[in-house]
Amino acid sequence: MLKSHLRPHLSLLGVVGGILGAFVLLWSALRPNLTTLAGASEERSVGALELVGGSAKYDFGAVDIEHAQSELRCVFRLKNISDVPLRILPISTTCGCTAARVEREVIAPGEIAEVSAVLHILDVGAKSAQIFVRHDLDPEHRVVLTVAGTGWRARQLLCARVHVDVREKSDARVDLHLTDYNSSSPLPPVEIEVSEGIVARCSPWRCVQPLQREGGLPARWESTLVIGVDHSFHSPSSAVEATVGVHVAGIPHRVIHARILREEESVR
Repeated sequence: MLKSHLRPHLSLLGVVGGILGAFVLLWSALRPNLTTLAGASEERSVGALELVGGSAKYDFGAVDIEHAQSELRCVFRLKNISDVPLRILPISTTCGCTAARVEREVIAPGEIAEVSAVLHILDVGAKSAQIFVRHDLDPEHRVVLTVAGTGWRARQLLCARVHVDVREKSDARVDLHLTDYNSSSPLPPVEIEVSEGIVARCSPWRCVQPLQREGGLPARWESTLVIGVDHSFHSPSSAVEATVGVHVAGIPHRVIHARILREEESVR
């Protein structure tokens, strides 16, 4: 009698259990698809702007700052991969040496727009800057572009000394060393500028090492600058400060500081 009384309840529990089992199986089957859809939606809103054809970094390499153009230019291409127009927000950079602009403010779905970047390299050494491009669909997201380069001088002049003492009967000699990474051709003569009381002359350049392009070795040149006292100069004091300017075409001006001493000053 008891068994017949419980039989309907057991049947009901079996039906409920079957429904719950079917629901669990259905949820397990749908869950990967729901996760995929959620991920696709998030990626679409974050990555609505995509770099096309090339790297996000443009390296100009070695730049001769004495002969390079004042502006180094490159172009990046960005594509709107969303299904809505994107309005480009004001572009920012990490360095005042860099500027960038997009060719149009609004990029339609599927369109590609060019971002023109300019890098100024005026000093010797590595220079790098980042460019941030943002859009109104997700202002927190930004495409990061980078421009870089290394400034150097193809010709470099080194003065062995920049401070000398000269006397009427005792000249000072300064060795000049020049490296040239571009050519082994004879160098232009040294141009000299002197202040009152000083005379100077420079020997012709002599090549001590020819250019070796394959080995990356520059041509090396040497010369000697002779600095003396102008015999017509009458020093108003025991020591007079003077300067000697040294200039070679394409190389920054060099200055040597000369102190004119009287003969009796040298005896002390």
